[in-house]
Amino acid sequence: MHKIPHPVTCQRQRHVQSASHNQASSTEDSLTLSTSAPIETVIDWLMLRHEVEPVPPEWVPGASESERLRLAALGSLVNSLVGGADADSRSAFAAPKLQTWLSERLSPPEEVLLAAEQVLIDDKTDWLAQIYGRIVSGPSRRTLGTFFTPPSEVDWMISRWADSQGSPAAVVDVGAGVGIFTTAAARRWPAAQVWSVDVNPITLGLLALRVHRSFPLRGSDENGPGLRLVLDDFAAWMEHAWTGLPGGKAHPWQPTVYPTSTAPEGASRSPLEGRCGSVRT
Repeated sequence: MHKIPHPVTCQRQRHVQSASHNQASSTEDSLTLSTSAPIETVIDWLMLRHEVEPVPPEWVPGASESERLRLAALGSLVNSLVGGADADSRSAFAAPKLQTWLSERLSPPEEVLLAAEQVLIDDKTDWLAQIYGRIVSGPSRRTLGTFFTPPSEVDWMISRWADSQGSPAAVVDVGAGVGIFTTAAARRWPAAQVWSVDVNPITLGLLALRVHRSFPLRGSDENGPGLRLVLDDFAAWMEHAWTGLPGGKAHPWQPTVYPTSTAPEGASRSPLEGRCGSVRT
């Protein structure tokens, strides 16, 4: 995820004796899955050293090999969760890198799949951000400037925008991460185009997992409301895409806010500047 450093701090449970009994591709002899919370069950499994190919280092610059192995295992888990989705829902994962990420063929135990489904139900806690933050360390995330704004801050920012600016025709979620802003904006403004742009295929894949069954998805060349998922560096994307968006745009306010002097042509200073997230100068 291409983001600018953040100067403002906004900050069926079951015991399994052996994971390798359910999955021959793990090199660990045993795993005791957590009974305290579904997220711990998921993370316990991801932290095993699975026999997989790590995701390419250029996908997540700064991540260690062990972290890239965990991210590869996460792709298998996501693939298992979306395996029964229809063609329209799976279109959220159409980008070639996302297809590659989903192609690793581990078989997560049933307990892990059930726990992951519970994680997805509790959307307001944003477990997806917590999972990524637990399997990729803070120092490793700094190369891409990856951080996740808390849901309470997201709700405040959207309400503030709605109160002062009304309803936009288009919302651009730059460095969209796992999609907490994207989903909140899509719910608040269902008639808007919502563009989610991120250079990190893993976080964009988690965003796709979050939205693939719940929101209307559109291609980049389609008109009308709905979500568009874009795997690209947001600065490069903005250079060619900003002027083509419909009028009444919500600026790229998550979490980067452009002051007037550096805003894309046609964008004005955001009323949220400096409140949460970083300012590009």
